[in-house]
Parts: sequence; C-alpha cells; structure tokens
Amino acid sequence: MDTRLPPTLPRGSCFALEPEQEGKSFLTKQTLVIERATLLSIGGFDERFRARVHTELFLRLNPVYSLQGIERVTYRRYLHEQRQLSREVRLRQESFRQLVEAHASVLRAKPKGYARMLTDHARKSREMGQYGAAAKAALEALRYAPIDTARRMAGRSFIAETVRQGFRRLRG
Repeated sequence: MDTRLPPTLPRGSCFALEPEQEGKSFLTKQTLVIERATLLSIGGFDERFRARVHTELFLRLNPVYSLQGIERVTYRRYLHEQRQLSREVRLRQESFRQLVEAHASVLRAKPKGYARMLTDHARKSREMGQYGAAAKAALEALRYAPIDTARRMAGRSFIAETVRQGFRRLRG
C-alpha cells in the first residue's frame, strides 16, 4: 500500500505546479479539510467539471489560501473492479482539455509544473491505450520544459514510443 502525504504550500502557490517536495505528493487532493465559508469564497466546486474537479479546485484555492499538509493518514482509497470515473477514456481527455482551457494562464506561467502535469497525463493516457492523446501531451511537455521532461522520461523511451504509437494510430 502506498502512503501519500500532502505538501505544505504558502498562499500564492499553484498546487500541483510547484516543485515536488521530498516525501510529499500532489495526489492527495481528496484529503482536503476546509471551512464552508472558505470554499464558498472561491466559488465552491465548479460543477461544469465531471472529472479533474479536485485539481481545478486547488488551482483556484492555493493562490488565495495557504495549504497545510499534515503527517497523518486521514483518507484511504480502495481500488475496486467496478466502473471508475478516472478510467473513462473520453471523459479523461475532455476534462484535461477543459482544465487546460480554464487555467491556461496559470499553467503556462509555471512551465516546469505544467510539463510535469502533461507528462503524467501522457503516461496515464498511454496506459489506457490513448496513444494519440499521449503523444500530443508528451510533445507539449517537451515544448514547455524540454530538459526537465527529457529527464523525467529518460531511460523509459516513453516519449519515443508514445509518439511512434500515436503517429501510427493517426495514420490508421
């Protein structure tokens, strides 16, 4: 079982786009404890999003509020065989596009963090057999942070294989 602990970030940060902290994970968004008034002050959950709701919320929350990660497990996630929203192929791509459109200026202002988000999206897309989407995300990551992206993917031949598979699929 993996244990993930959330990072502590000062107000004005951009959750998930900041440099990774040793022993901390941005994949802890479901553990948020927040006062109702605070949540409402930033507009609450954006109901237009069906997926990526937590990432979208944190991209609006962290610029105006600091986040305090604690060193205690407060949430357990169990994997199951039933239908999971995160595994819906079409919705996953639509929601990522929607997130990028809604927060384009913030994402592009943090090129290394945005590239990391893109490579994570590319990796997951590839795992789900979405080679075209994976290739597009990997190439976009290279555009924003070529050296960091290449380092993250070094030794895995991830980019080369993803791009090759993506172009093969596009050609039919």
